[in-house]
Amino acid sequence: MGPLPVTILCGYLGAGKTTQLNSLLRQADRRIAVMVNDFGAVQIDADLIAGATGDVLRLTNGCVCCSMDGDLFRAFDRVLALRGAVDHLVIEASGVAEPHRLATIAQAEPDLALAGVVTVVCAETFAQRLADPRTARVVEAQVAGANMLILARQDSPAACRTRSVASALNPDAAWSDRLDCAALSPASQNLPALVPAPEPRPRHFNNFSAEAVQLPGPVSVESLQKWFRAAPSALHRAKGFVRLADGRTVLLQYASGRLDVTPSDRTDAGVVVLIGTGSAAAEARDSLARLIYRAEATESS
Repeated sequence: MGPLPVTILCGYLGAGKTTQLNSLLRQADRRIAVMVNDFGAVQIDADLIAGATGDVLRLTNGCVCCSMDGDLFRAFDRVLALRGAVDHLVIEASGVAEPHRLATIAQAEPDLALAGVVTVVCAETFAQRLADPRTARVVEAQVAGANMLILARQDSPAACRTRSVASALNPDAAWSDRLDCAALSPASQNLPALVPAPEPRPRHFNNFSAEAVQLPGPVSVESLQKWFRAAPSALHRAKGFVRLADGRTVLLQYASGRLDVTPSDRTDAGVVVLIGTGSAAAEARDSLARLIYRAEATESS
């Protein structure tokens, strides 16, 4: 039995990595193990994977490409222990991970074979992220370090421009409409040259912050919509399971200026994870808790 093929799935916060991964898992013709790395102390992304069980491995707080410690290699050991029952490993990296570092880690494991790096690019936010000096380096590295690119939000007016700019950053990368089994085919020999990190370089995730907000009680969809409409532009992602005033639990996801609320069968709810640049997440945490508390108090009065 040869090394286990591994595909690294990258993309900036809210680009649509989990959506692509779930699509793959629903139609895959091979046995796929999934490793998920959330940025933030509260793990949410792993719970969004279709059919998630105890075999979906969660990595600890932080960015896996910067945290080359025992936790990552212990996760590899767990996957490799299942080698007879697993055909492929997909690592869904955190939204601030840089693929050239992840690829180096995977290539250092003799029992793993790097099959490729796939980066999801969001047409709606790509130009904005490139224009922001706090996020440009990460987005550029995610595109330049991939050997396959997937364009999300293809109905956006900016889709053609996004594809053109991304192709200029990485002219060797192939394009695909979605993550499927063809995208998992071993192609490590065709990987474009990885962009070297400058030396010395501080941990890039210091530019980002993640905060968990414990909501004071059930909320209304209207109060959530009101708050996120006025959310600061430096808040790039929000996710969590929330209890509504009518007793339902919903999955809240905010990205690219959009708030999506979908029904969930979760029984535990009330925590929302906020991720942004600089101190945006910390400032938004306090604002969200205060605003929703006042809104619900007003509605019940």
